[in-house]
Amino acid sequence: ARFPHHIPLHDLIAILIHFTLDGAGILGNAALVLAISAKSPTSWRSYKVLLLNGAITDCLSSFTSLLSIGRVIPAPFGKLIVHLGPCVLVSPGFCHLLYSIMMNFTTHSVHLIAISFIYRLHMLNQ
Repeated sequence: ARFPHHIPLHDLIAILIHFTLDGAGILGNAALVLAISAKSPTSWRSYKVLLLNGAITDCLSSFTSLLSIGRVIPAPFGKLIVHLGPCVLVSPGFCHLLYSIMMNFTTHSVHLIAISFIYRLHMLNQ
């Protein structure tokens, strides 16, 4: 199958980077979920919830990023997001939805990092 038009080199590079990094993110976080579930000590029970939540969130963030592959292009009026992923086969609205979900997962991941630091500080002060 051929693409209906020529894909510029910078778009091909963006697709390759996304497939590499997002694929590694999905595989790595899936392995982390399995390791946390199977190998973590029982004394980590409460911290295990934070670890699992972070690994699942990052895995889903990588998955939605891989499906949308959004390139942000600066424009005089704001920014333009061009989607290069498989979501374009469904609809532009679906691409926007996936990108929005990915951004929410990313924000949730940052919040989990902050909560994790607070949790560890609390445990050290006990």
